Amino acid sequence: MANSTSFSSYYPMFLIFIVFAIIPATANSIDIADIERGKLLYGNYCKECHDPWRHSRQESEIKTPTDLKRRIIGWQVHKNLSWQAQDVNDVYHYLNQQYYHFNRTQQ
Repeated sequence: MANSTSFSSYYPMFLIFIVFAIIPATANSIDIADIERGKLLYGNYCKECHDPWRHSRQESEIKTPTDLKRRIIGWQVHKNLSWQAQDVNDVYHYLNQQYYHFNRTQQ
């Protein structure tokens, strides 16, 4: 006798599997897009004064993720850029990935 279990009995588990498989992939692609956008913002508005050496100095005042965010906010105000929170976050994620390497639990 053939197995009488149909696909419909597995359908809820299948949907849960799909959701948990897609969410991390989507989150990672958003992070990459945000980092690329942050790189563009930094390149257009910040890099003229901030060469890469500035971010890798041992005497840097940036010791925590909060320090980095405050510095980005301060400079965008100083330059009168009127950035939104997403702009600040994108630049933060770019700088963090490129230079500071704070882990996600610190953020």
